[in-house]
Amino acid sequence: MDFTYFNATYTVENALSKIRDEKGMKRVEKFLKQSVCPECGGTRLSDAARAPRLRGISLAEACKMTLSELIGWVKGVPASLPEEMRPMAENICESFLDVSKRLTDLGLSYLTLDRAASTLSTGEHYGTLSLTCFRMINLMTAALSPCPYMKTALICALKGLIR
Repeated sequence: MDFTYFNATYTVENALSKIRDEKGMKRVEKFLKQSVCPECGGTRLSDAARAPRLRGISLAEACKMTLSELIGWVKGVPASLPEEMRPMAENICESFLDVSKRLTDLGLSYLTLDRAASTLSTGEHYGTLSLTCFRMINLMTAALSPCPYMKTALICALKGLIR
């Protein structure tokens, strides 16, 4: 006989890993508790990530803004920084604004960055995935094209991804 003792946490984690159906989940659910983390307030950000403020708000507060609100805030970031940091900030903000424009064009301007991916509807999920897919399709098309212009466009696109 094996009298190995396992603590409650291990037992529940083990049961969770072996769940195969709704019935199994119901059996384990009574041992689970969902709540907001008292440390981060549900932001999923460390103290170091929540501490700095940029243009009067923290990263956690920026993540709570809708995409359309965030676009306006991001546009003012480079000007709010010291001169030596502006070129880097302009590159980062330009990349953000490029992606955010595509999401806005897809009608997803109401999304917030603090929203868990698991809460996205199928349409929202596919909308965000399509941006990545279209970018990859464009790169593949340029790579396979015999046209020298397309090869140049591919090189420029790859340089943009590497930056």
